[in-house]
Amino acid sequence: MAAFDTPSLVSLAAAAAGAASHGGKAGQDAGAKAEKARQKLLSARYTNIYVWIMAALLGCLILRNLSLTAARFFDCRRRRQAASSEKGRRNGFDAYNDKPAVLRWSDKVDSLALKPVRGLPTDWTYLRLILVTAIVIVNTVFCLVGSTQLHSAQSAGSSIARAFSRRCGRIATANYPILFMFAGRNSVIVKLTGLSYQSLRFYHILLGFIAFVESFVHTIAYIAHYSIWQGKDKLAQEATETYFKWGIVAVVFMLTNCLFGLKWLRRRSYEIFLLLHVVGAALILAGSWYHRPIMQDWVYAAVAIWIAERVFRCIHHVGSVVGARFFLRSPLVKARAEVRDGAITLSVPADGQTWTAGQHVYLSFWGLDLLHRPWLFGWSQSHPFSISNVPSNGTTATREMRFVLRVHGGLTRELARHIARRSEATDGQAVDCWVSVEGPHGSAPAAAEFDTLLLVAGGSGITHPLSIAADVCRRAAAGQAVVTSKIKLVWALHRLEQAAWVQKTLEETRSWAEKANLDLSVSLYVTRTASADTSGTSSPSSSASIDDEKKEDHGEEVNVGGKCRKHSGRPDVNDEVARAVSDSSGRTLIIACGPEPLANEVAKAATPYLSSGVKVDIARFEC
Repeated sequence: MAAFDTPSLVSLAAAAAGAASHGGKAGQDAGAKAEKARQKLLSARYTNIYVWIMAALLGCLILRNLSLTAARFFDCRRRRQAASSEKGRRNGFDAYNDKPAVLRWSDKVDSLALKPVRGLPTDWTYLRLILVTAIVIVNTVFCLVGSTQLHSAQSAGSSIARAFSRRCGRIATANYPILFMFAGRNSVIVKLTGLSYQSLRFYHILLGFIAFVESFVHTIAYIAHYSIWQGKDKLAQEATETYFKWGIVAVVFMLTNCLFGLKWLRRRSYEIFLLLHVVGAALILAGSWYHRPIMQDWVYAAVAIWIAERVFRCIHHVGSVVGARFFLRSPLVKARAEVRDGAITLSVPADGQTWTAGQHVYLSFWGLDLLHRPWLFGWSQSHPFSISNVPSNGTTATREMRFVLRVHGGLTRELARHIARRSEATDGQAVDCWVSVEGPHGSAPAAAEFDTLLLVAGGSGITHPLSIAADVCRRAAAGQAVVTSKIKLVWALHRLEQAAWVQKTLEETRSWAEKANLDLSVSLYVTRTASADTSGTSSPSSSASIDDEKKEDHGEEVNVGGKCRKHSGRPDVNDEVARAVSDSSGRTLIIACGPEPLANEVAKAATPYLSSGVKVDIARFEC
C-alpha cells in the first residue's frame, strides 16, 4: 500500500489557508494551494480506504479457504482411518451428512452464491453480480466524495473539474496492484483464496476497464479545467510538458489493452493481443510513474507483484512437488506428437511428477526448428491444455501426461502443419518435439463423493471430464473409498474417428471400471456426416451437419476404447441432465467442458436442480 505524508499535507493546507486571507491574486493563489492540499489529503485518505476494502475482501476469502482446507484435511484423515472398518459402498447422502458442519454450511452457501442469475449469461452468478456491483459503486463513490466540493472559489488554480480529475487519477492508480495481482496465473492469491485463475481473470478485466474509465475521465476533466479556466493556450503549453505526454501514453495503452482484451478480438488475434498486453502494461506503469510522483508508490507495488508472478512462473517450469517433497525437474522435455483428425495428440514424459484429475498445464514449444517462427517459439506462446489422463499406479518414472490440442488458428494450426510435414518423412509416425510444462494448475470437484456422475464434453473438451472419470474408476479399482456407482459420459464430436484422440485413456478407464464393478456408459454423438472436411479448421458452411430435428436414434454399439453407443446428431442436454438426476441413487455431479454454447446449455439445464444433492461444474479455459 502506498504511504502518504498526511501531517505535511495538513500543515501545507493550514499555511495556505492563512495566506488566503490576503486579498488579490496572491489570495487566490493561496486559496488554490490550500484547496490542492486538501484534495491531496482526501485522495490519500480515500485511496487508502479503497485498498483496505479490497484487502479485507481478499482477507475474508483467504480465511475462508484456509479454514475449509483445514476442515477437509482432518475430515479426509478421519475417513481414511474409518475406511478399513467400512463394508460396501456408502450412499452419497450418508457420506455428505457425515462431513463436518462447516463444510456442509459452506456447501449450502456456495450453492446459493454460485447459482446463475436468471436473464443473464450462465457464468453470471449471484456472487459475481454482488461483487461487480460493489466494486463499481465503491469506485464511483470514492471518485465523487469530497472531490466535487471546493472550500475556495473556482479560479485558474482550482476548480471542481480539476479536483474531480485528480481524484479519478488517484483511484485509477490505486487499482494497479490489485489489477496485476489478478492478472497472473501464478499469483499467490490463487493459492491463498482457492479461486481459479479463470475466476480472477474476470475481475482483472473488470478492474482494468474501470481503471481505464477513471483515467479517461481524469484526462477529460483535466482538459476541461484548462479549457474553461486557463485558456486553450495554457492547455497547449501544458501539452508540451513531460508529465502530460506520459499521462497520454498511459491512457492510450489502457485503451489498447482493453480493446484487444475483448473476447472476440483476443481469440482472432491472440499473438497480437499477447504482445500488446505485455508491452502495454509496461508502458502504462512507466507513463503513470513519470506522470505524477504521487502515483509512484502504486506503480512500485504493481511492479513488485508482476516480478513475483514471473518468478513463480519460472518455479512452475522447473519445479514439482510430490507429496511434501519439492524437487527440480528438467525445464524442457522431449514429447511425442502426431496429428489425428483435426487435433494434435501429445504425450509428455512426466518423470517423478504428479497431478490430479481435472488439472491443466500451460505448454510452450521450444524446438530449434521453430526459431524461424518466433511467434510459436518458447514463452511467446503459452496456452492452457487439460491433462486427459491421471497418474498411473506404477512408478513415477513411467508416467506421461496426455493432451489433445484441437487445431484452430494461430499456434495450433502452425504446429499441426509443422508436425504433419515432419511426420510424412517418417511414414506417418509420431515425431519428437521439445516442450516445457508450466503447472499443473487448477482442481476439480471431489467426484468420488457423488453417487452419479454426468460428464458432458464437446470436441477436445473431452480431456477434462475424462480425467475425472478415470480418477474415480482408478480409485475404486484400487479399493479406495469411493461413493460413485454410475458414470455417464456424453461426448459430442464431429466424426467417430476423433475418438482415437483419447482411446488409450478410455481403455484404461473402462478396465478400472470393470474391475471395480462401476456402471460406466459412454455415448458418442457424431454431429457431422462422413463427407465433412477433416482438417479441423473448416467453417460450419463447409461441412454437412446432421439435422438436429431428426428422430431420436437409440444408437449403435461401437468399440472405441471399449464398448460405446454411437448416436447421430447432437445430444439432448436437457434430457441427459433430467435423466441423470432422476435415476441417481443419491447425490449427482454434472460436469461440462467444451464449446461455450454447449457449456451454457448444460449450465442452464442443470440450474433448476441445484441443491446439496446436485452440483454443477462448468470448466472454462481461456488464455
